[in-house]
Amino acid sequence: MESTQKFYDYEDINEFSDSDTSITEPNPTPQPYPAKDSLPAHACDYCSLSLKDAVARCTLCNRWFCNGQGELTSGSHLIHHLVKAKHKDISLHPESQHGETLLECYLCGNKNVFLLGFVPLTSTEDK
Repeated sequence: MESTQKFYDYEDINEFSDSDTSITEPNPTPQPYPAKDSLPAHACDYCSLSLKDAVARCTLCNRWFCNGQGELTSGSHLIHHLVKAKHKDISLHPESQHGETLLECYLCGNKNVFLLGFVPLTSTEDK
């Protein structure tokens, strides 16, 4: 059985007229990240995101990372750094919603974020 599908060579594509402008070509040169000098100190080291509520600082190397993922990592930039560098402690930005908080267990004081869990709050009243 013979296939009726036609495959185009590069030369075939050049035969089409330039009058068809309904298809736009992607920008061949990617936009560069902003210069590190123009970014705030708390910008993510991977993607340069600098929202104060979205970044956390690794307390061992003092570098900032966001919780987003991008082209360089398959998951969170913060978790990617912590796993690759074998670091475990983080703190939040001083001007974030929760203030400069070093994440730690309120019972035992353990600061390893991989061992921390969370307690869902069912009400704000003390029982």
